[in-house]
Amino acid sequence: MTESPVGQPREPEIEFLGRLASRALTLLRLVLFVAGIVAITAACYLTASPPAATTQHEGIPALQQRIANNFVWVCAGLPLLLRSRWLFGAGWWKALALGLVLWFGPMLLDGDHAYGFLIRMFASFVACVTLLVLRTLRTLTAGPTARA
Repeated sequence: MTESPVGQPREPEIEFLGRLASRALTLLRLVLFVAGIVAITAACYLTASPPAATTQHEGIPALQQRIANNFVWVCAGLPLLLRSRWLFGAGWWKALALGLVLWFGPMLLDGDHAYGFLIRMFASFVACVTLLVLRTLRTLTAGPTARA
Protein backbone atom coordinates (compact mmCIF):
# COMPACT_ATOMS: atom_id res chain seq x y z
CA MET A 1 0.00 0.00 0.00
CA THR A 2 1.13 3.54 -0.64
CA GLU A 3 -0.08 5.28 2.48
CA SER A 4 2.13 8.01 3.83
CA PRO A 5 3.22 7.57 7.44
CA VAL A 6 1.64 9.73 10.10
CA GLY A 7 3.42 13.05 10.41
CA GLN A 8 4.83 13.02 6.89
CA PRO A 9 3.25 15.68 4.66
CA ARG A 10 1.07 14.63 1.77
CA GLU A 11 1.20 15.93 -1.77
CA PRO A 12 -0.43 19.34 -2.27
CA GLU A 13 -2.94 17.86 -4.74
CA ILE A 14 -4.17 15.38 -2.17
CA GLU A 15 -4.48 18.08 0.48
CA PHE A 16 -6.42 20.30 -1.94
CA LEU A 17 -8.77 17.50 -2.98
CA GLY A 18 -9.31 16.55 0.68
CA ARG A 19 -10.28 20.11 1.58
CA LEU A 20 -12.51 20.30 -1.49
CA ALA A 21 -14.26 17.04 -0.60
CA SER A 22 -14.71 18.15 3.00
CA ARG A 23 -16.28 21.44 1.93
CA ALA A 24 -18.54 19.67 -0.58
CA LEU A 25 -19.74 17.27 2.13
CA THR A 26 -20.38 20.18 4.50
CA LEU A 27 -22.39 21.92 1.79
CA LEU A 28 -24.33 18.73 1.10
CA ARG A 29 -25.15 18.37 4.80
CA LEU A 30 -26.36 21.96 4.86
CA VAL A 31 -28.57 21.28 1.84
CA LEU A 32 -30.01 18.19 3.56
CA PHE A 33 -30.66 20.19 6.73
CA VAL A 34 -32.55 22.83 4.72
CA ALA A 35 -34.46 20.04 2.94
CA GLY A 36 -35.54 18.71 6.34
CA ILE A 37 -36.79 22.15 7.36
CA VAL A 38 -38.65 22.53 4.05
CA ALA A 39 -40.24 19.07 4.40
CA ILE A 40 -41.56 19.75 7.90
CA THR A 41 -42.72 23.24 6.92
CA ALA A 42 -44.51 21.81 3.88
CA ALA A 43 -46.23 19.22 6.06
CA CYS A 44 -47.45 21.92 8.44
CA TYR A 45 -48.54 24.19 5.59
CA LEU A 46 -50.35 21.44 3.66
CA THR A 47 -52.14 20.28 6.79
CA ALA A 48 -53.21 23.77 7.86
CA SER A 49 -54.35 24.91 4.42
CA PRO A 50 -58.10 24.71 3.84
CA PRO A 51 -59.34 21.68 1.90
CA ALA A 52 -60.39 22.16 -1.70
CA ALA A 53 -64.11 21.39 -1.43
CA THR A 54 -65.65 19.45 1.43
CA THR A 55 -69.08 19.21 2.90
CA GLN A 56 -69.83 19.48 6.60
CA HIS A 57 -69.85 15.70 7.01
CA GLU A 58 -66.46 15.29 5.35
CA GLY A 59 -64.69 18.06 7.32
CA ILE A 60 -63.23 16.02 10.17
CA PRO A 61 -62.24 12.92 8.15
CA ALA A 62 -60.75 15.15 5.43
CA LEU A 63 -58.60 16.90 8.05
CA GLN A 64 -57.55 13.58 9.54
CA GLN A 65 -56.71 12.28 6.08
CA ARG A 66 -54.55 15.33 5.33
CA ILE A 67 -52.76 14.96 8.66
CA ALA A 68 -52.10 11.28 8.03
CA ASN A 69 -50.91 11.88 4.46
CA ASN A 70 -48.61 14.75 5.41
CA PHE A 71 -46.85 12.77 8.13
CA VAL A 72 -44.74 11.34 5.31
CA TRP A 73 -43.00 14.71 5.02
CA VAL A 74 -42.35 14.82 8.74
CA CYS A 75 -40.89 11.29 8.64
CA ALA A 76 -38.59 12.28 5.77
CA GLY A 77 -37.58 15.64 7.21
CA LEU A 78 -37.03 14.91 10.89
CA PRO A 79 -33.97 12.63 10.51
CA LEU A 80 -32.37 15.28 8.31
CA LEU A 81 -32.61 17.80 11.15
CA LEU A 82 -30.96 15.56 13.72
CA ARG A 83 -27.21 15.27 14.17
CA SER A 84 -25.96 12.06 12.59
CA ARG A 85 -23.59 11.47 15.51
CA TRP A 86 -26.59 11.44 17.86
CA LEU A 87 -28.90 9.61 15.43
CA PHE A 88 -26.50 6.72 14.89
CA GLY A 89 -24.79 6.92 18.27
CA ALA A 90 -26.14 7.49 21.75
CA GLY A 91 -29.64 8.55 20.71
CA TRP A 92 -30.50 5.72 18.35
CA TRP A 93 -33.06 4.20 20.70
CA LYS A 94 -34.74 7.58 21.25
CA ALA A 95 -34.81 8.13 17.49
CA LEU A 96 -36.31 4.67 17.04
CA ALA A 97 -39.02 5.39 19.63
CA LEU A 98 -39.80 8.69 17.90
CA GLY A 99 -39.86 6.88 14.56
CA LEU A 100 -42.32 4.30 15.88
CA VAL A 101 -44.66 7.07 17.00
CA LEU A 102 -44.34 8.84 13.64
CA TRP A 103 -44.81 5.64 11.63
CA PHE A 104 -47.70 4.09 13.51
CA GLY A 105 -49.34 7.07 15.24
CA PRO A 106 -51.25 8.27 12.16
CA MET A 107 -52.80 4.81 11.88
CA LEU A 108 -55.12 5.88 14.71
CA LEU A 109 -56.65 8.52 12.42
CA ASP A 110 -59.58 7.59 10.20
CA GLY A 111 -58.07 8.92 6.99
CA ASP A 112 -54.85 6.91 6.98
CA HIS A 113 -54.24 4.53 4.11
CA ALA A 114 -53.95 0.83 4.93
CA TYR A 115 -50.26 0.84 3.92
CA GLY A 116 -49.47 4.42 4.94
CA PHE A 117 -47.06 3.24 7.62
CA LEU A 118 -44.89 1.60 4.94
CA ILE A 119 -44.61 4.87 3.04
CA ARG A 120 -43.68 6.70 6.24
CA MET A 121 -41.10 4.05 7.15
CA PHE A 122 -39.61 4.21 3.65
CA ALA A 123 -39.35 8.01 3.86
CA SER A 124 -37.47 7.73 7.17
CA PHE A 125 -35.30 4.95 5.77
CA VAL A 126 -34.25 7.05 2.78
CA ALA A 127 -33.38 10.02 5.01
CA CYS A 128 -31.39 7.87 7.46
CA VAL A 129 -29.49 6.02 4.73
CA THR A 130 -28.59 9.33 3.10
CA LEU A 131 -27.18 10.57 6.40
CA LEU A 132 -25.34 7.30 6.95
CA VAL A 133 -23.67 7.52 3.54
CA LEU A 134 -22.79 11.16 4.16
CA ARG A 135 -21.31 10.27 7.56
CA THR A 136 -19.26 7.47 6.00
CA LEU A 137 -17.92 9.77 3.30
CA ARG A 138 -17.02 12.38 5.89
CA THR A 139 -15.13 9.75 7.88
CA LEU A 140 -13.26 8.65 4.76
CA THR A 141 -12.24 12.21 3.89
CA ALA A 142 -10.99 12.95 7.41
CA GLY A 143 -7.29 13.21 7.95
CA PRO A 144 -5.19 10.29 9.17
CA THR A 145 -5.02 11.71 12.68
CA ALA A 146 -8.82 11.69 12.95
CA ARG A 147 -9.00 7.95 12.26
CA ALA A 148 -6.50 6.98 14.94
